Amino acid sequence: MNVRIDAPSVSRRHARIRIAAGEQASIEDLGSKNGTWVAGRRLDGGPTSLTDGATVRVGKIELLFLDSKEKGSTQTVGA
Repeated sequence: MNVRIDAPSVSRRHARIRIAAGEQASIEDLGSKNGTWVAGRRLDGGPTSLTDGATVRVGKIELLFLDSKEKGSTQTVGA
């Protein structure tokens, strides 16, 4: 799956997030011009683990990583 972030500070192939069954999610910068950051630290090597609630920044765009298996089910709202 690809996710497009329409912002000038985000490269076309900026970072890769890997989510595989039975493994911890990870993120890796793909040589982007403006960097990928996790919890305020710039990524400079291989994959970095992502935990529930981690703040991820790609270029100038800040994202929040939420691990759905850490949360309960969605609450149904009555009509």
